[in-house]
This record gives sequence, C-alpha cells and structure tokens, in this order.
Amino acid sequence: MNMKFSVIALVLLLAAPGLPDAAVLDVPGSFATIQAGIDAAAEGDTVLVAPGTYYENLNLTGKSITLASHYITTGDTMYMHETIIDANHRGMAVKIINDETNITTPHIIGF
Repeated sequence: MNMKFSVIALVLLLAAPGLPDAAVLDVPGSFATIQAGIDAAAEGDTVLVAPGTYYENLNLTGKSITLASHYITTGDTMYMHETIIDANHRGMAVKIINDETNITTPHIIGF
C-alpha cells in the first residue's frame, strides 16, 4: 500500500497538468528557509520541506503551489509530526492570499 501511495505522490509532484516545467524545491537543501522556497516557486511547483522546526511566518503570496513535508512522497505520518512550522508567537504560521481576479489553489500537506 505504501509503495502505491509513493508512486502516486511522485507522479503528482512531477506531472502537474498544464505545467510541464513544474519543479520540486528542497528546503533546507536548496533554500535556507521555507519562505525563500516559496518566493522562488512558480505556479505548479512543490516546496518540499525536510523534517525540523521552522520558525517562520509564511506568506504564499497568491501562488498555486504545493507546500509539503516528506509525507507527500512517503505516506509516512511520522513526517507530519517532525516537520513543524512555528510562528514563534508572531501572528499566523501560514498566510494565504488569493487575488480576487485570479483564484489560486495552494496545497499544504503533511505538517
């Protein structure tokens, strides 16, 4: 069952319909912060976050992206408990803003 879930998740990550150039941006491998990954992401991209606690206030800035822990590629719920976005008592941990003229659909998975 886990292998089937992993294959489906990988296909979803790599083959976003209508977005042939969708990328996977690794945090902290390629980007020091989650927000830096979000800022660099284009429509359809996935910001894939490694386990850890991230003290950030994130703004998805109206982008249709996927923000996910490694749960999305493995199906292992351990990643939900080990990948934490902590606003450190400074407002919202994740802020999603949708432009009224361009409805976007961000996805947040596995935190």
